[in-house]
Amino acid sequence: MKKRISIIAIIVILILSLTLTSCNNKNTESPNESEAGENLEEENSENEETSTEEAANTANENASTPNETEGNGITEAEAVEQKERADKMKAEYVKALRTIYMDSLEPDGTELVVGEGAGNNFEDNTFAVFDVNGDGMQELIFRYDQTYMAAQHESIYYYNTFIDEMTKILSYSPYNEYYTGGYIKCNASHNHSLCLDFWPYTLMIYSEGAGEYVYEASVTAWNKADFEKDYNDVPFPDDYDKDGDGIVYYIYERGWEDEGEPEPVDYDVLEAWESNNIGKETPLRMDFFKMTEYNIDKFENSSGYATFVDESEYTKYEFGDMHYYLPNEFVEKVEIKEDEDGITFYHKATKEMGEKVYGLKDGYGRIGALMEFSDWDYFDLPNYRYIGASDTHQYVMNLPSDVQMVIPEHYEMAKENGFEVTEEELTEIMDDYRSAYEMAKDLHAVFAMG
Repeated sequence: MKKRISIIAIIVILILSLTLTSCNNKNTESPNESEAGENLEEENSENEETSTEEAANTANENASTPNETEGNGITEAEAVEQKERADKMKAEYVKALRTIYMDSLEPDGTELVVGEGAGNNFEDNTFAVFDVNGDGMQELIFRYDQTYMAAQHESIYYYNTFIDEMTKILSYSPYNEYYTGGYIKCNASHNHSLCLDFWPYTLMIYSEGAGEYVYEASVTAWNKADFEKDYNDVPFPDDYDKDGDGIVYYIYERGWEDEGEPEPVDYDVLEAWESNNIGKETPLRMDFFKMTEYNIDKFENSSGYATFVDESEYTKYEFGDMHYYLPNEFVEKVEIKEDEDGITFYHKATKEMGEKVYGLKDGYGRIGALMEFSDWDYFDLPNYRYIGASDTHQYVMNLPSDVQMVIPEHYEMAKENGFEVTEEELTEIMDDYRSAYEMAKDLHAVFAMG
């Protein structure tokens, strides 16, 4: 998205942001809170030094055993080579995404229709990086649906690191359904069939020999209630409608041109055919990210391919027109509060202890917030991370400028509120707060615009 922010808007937002920050600090102020922040920064600095030293020691240990094989049965040299190939592939996909975003040009030279008459916001187009054909390598999928119907398509590109070449292995209408086994169910862009309730589709399968997706079959239907005769004035084939529901299906398998038009069949035949093909496969679950500069940056800077998360380790949430994932480990530690303006994350144990020690019944233990802007005048501020935008809103991750931990030395203050708390207990909770706060700093990496 290309935004132009006026100087007046910047000044207004900055004043409002500083005012809100000041109010929040007053409302959540606790004894020696700034001291806690300083201690956290000092300890983080010490931890970083320790982590650096440990990493160096680990690297030296690994370097001393170059011929040692890893748990997956490959040597370290082979692992390094695989990493280099993956990094090269990722760099080429990032380059392709930036060219699409900046120049409206796909890797194969396809020029994208943008501007007046092209449809909605270009950034509402989406991309994913995922191993869709099961060959063990990642592919780049670009879904171009924010334009007029005739120009809409979904392209799959593969970068071959051995020959340094980007290849388009499929281009079809958008909103394809991906399956294991290299199958893709490609829904037709228009329904020109004789059945209004059944959407025609083409089944494609990846061919390693051809290095691309090849035609497997296409399926369409005829509903007598919609059309008593076809476009050639031929009447509905009642003799083939064995179950008498007034609908028959046509399966055009590979080579049908040589064998002639297929005979119409009932749904039980189609169901059995689908069961023998994609019925034995599993749908692939992957997230498509909006075509924003932020999401391209996040993909480039992520440690892996951030377009897919293991659903056994993450929990999916929805807010407005955005969906996002949180690590289960983080979910266990936090309380999530939603209101019309956004989502706030609190460390559960710290929030509860804040009431016992300081008598603060609400709002203590904050570690981050997802904020929603509808005025389109948002700009970066300290501790703010831009997530992305929909047609109507912008989303920003806000990390607190103040640290809301309960100080272990304040354990005796709990007695004033009728609670018995130990210093050891507070130390444990403070350490857990630090852990949750560090998680919150990286949460924006798993947010996905939906």
